[in-house]
Amino acid sequence: MNFISHRLAVNIIREISYQSIKTRSLGRREMSKRLRSNVRWSFISLIMYIVFIMFIGLFINSPLFFTEEKAIIAKSILFFSLGASIVLSFIMVSNYSWLLQEYDLLKPLMFLPISMKDLQLTVILVSLYSGGLISLILPLISVIIIGICLLNPILFIILIIYVLSTFLLSMCIGFKLANFFSLRKISGRGFKVNIARYSSTFLFILIMFIQMMFQSIGAYGSRLASLIKDYSKPLTFITNIFWFIYPFSASAAIDFVERGFIESSLSLILSILYLIIFYKLYNRVFNQYWHRLISPIYLAYGLKASKIIAPKLFLNNPITALTLKDIKTVFREPTAASFIFLPLVLNIYFLINIFSGGVKMPTIFIQFFILFLFHLTLFLAIYSIYYLIRLDMRKAWILFTLPISFKTICLSKTLTIILITSLYLIPISLIIYLFMHTTIPFISLIVSLTSGIGLMIFISRFLLKYLRPGGEIIRLNIFQEIFLVLIDLTIFIPAIIFLSTLVMYPGSIYPYIVYILSSIFISIIFALIGFK
Repeated sequence: MNFISHRLAVNIIREISYQSIKTRSLGRREMSKRLRSNVRWSFISLIMYIVFIMFIGLFINSPLFFTEEKAIIAKSILFFSLGASIVLSFIMVSNYSWLLQEYDLLKPLMFLPISMKDLQLTVILVSLYSGGLISLILPLISVIIIGICLLNPILFIILIIYVLSTFLLSMCIGFKLANFFSLRKISGRGFKVNIARYSSTFLFILIMFIQMMFQSIGAYGSRLASLIKDYSKPLTFITNIFWFIYPFSASAAIDFVERGFIESSLSLILSILYLIIFYKLYNRVFNQYWHRLISPIYLAYGLKASKIIAPKLFLNNPITALTLKDIKTVFREPTAASFIFLPLVLNIYFLINIFSGGVKMPTIFIQFFILFLFHLTLFLAIYSIYYLIRLDMRKAWILFTLPISFKTICLSKTLTIILITSLYLIPISLIIYLFMHTTIPFISLIVSLTSGIGLMIFISRFLLKYLRPGGEIIRLNIFQEIFLVLIDLTIFIPAIIFLSTLVMYPGSIYPYIVYILSSIFISIIFALIGFK
């Protein structure tokens, strides 16, 4: 191989980093400096993710050290680890497969004298660097700890083979998804690609929620072993029936190696058979991906002739058009979606703990907690304005065309965040009302949204002042960052005023009036400053 695949993989990784910054108006020296910084930061991020996954893996496997029924718990842990590895791997592999297709990074390789094996190894190395290595850490830690606890070298070999098989299967799923979503319209991205980006954002949010649930389980570490044991009973029943079907065959191997030489040999042969099957499947799927990638036919084959349709009447309003574009951007880009949907994850997480009895506190404190939670939702959601503006500024020439103006962009960003946060805060308010029969969530919803309108207009206009001619926003210094945080913190002022007046006038309607009026006052002040 002569390290051909390694060299190609390094160049592809650098090219991906370059594609993320090439649209910015940077000089040659600054571009080179930014490229090295991006590559260095991606490597540091990879190390940080590996350490985090190792911590999660050690935590999940910790019950094996504190229980006598190691085999029963090991089967559930292994089943979960392999399943999590498949999900994480195919998400990351498919994501980078779309990037390789979008930027045509593999097409130049078709003119090089390299074999298909070197090409496959190159893509595997890129996939490992881009997230595949992270997904392998969890099952590897489980296999190592299970091998140490059960003291069986044959079982360790069998499980290592299943880990490799799982990685090959996830690569197959990722490339198959990339093939499925690769059909593109000549005038823009097709419906399948949009669905792919929405799915990626949804899975990103789901991973955040699962991470918080793991932290919740960590608070009840003493119950983790018994919890896994309870869930192991139905899994053991299914494993005994489908012991020859992957991934149940991996869990069944833990029982088979304890029965004797024949059962151990059968389990080893079955694991090798699955490795061969998944390797053959990977070769076939990769060949399909490669031929689809280098062939221009997939761009137009099977597509109907596109029709030019006049925009609908309500789209003639630039604020409406930009708002719809921003809403699609939020669902497509995880960086912007994280600040808007992270509050949704927080709301669901804390409500589950409160209504399930996980948190014991008086009803009045729960109401105050909900009040601050709604204000915290808008506090975090406002930060997404920075990412929405950064994505817009790649085509900053729209700012200088009529009828789009700075005021139009500020209003569209504000309306986008108001609509999306209302989309999940209104149902949450209804659920809280049905459980607690209090109007606090509805009042908090109205006040937090009212306060947020003025703040979002002000922050949008503040960020647009730092726009470069080429379309890039100048990086803010530490004092400007602190200033933005302090401005964003003013969204809590109505809540603080409400609680202080409620202590002075308990049982009166006066605190609620002050609560609403203070939010209107703050919103008007910041909106007037922003539009000045």
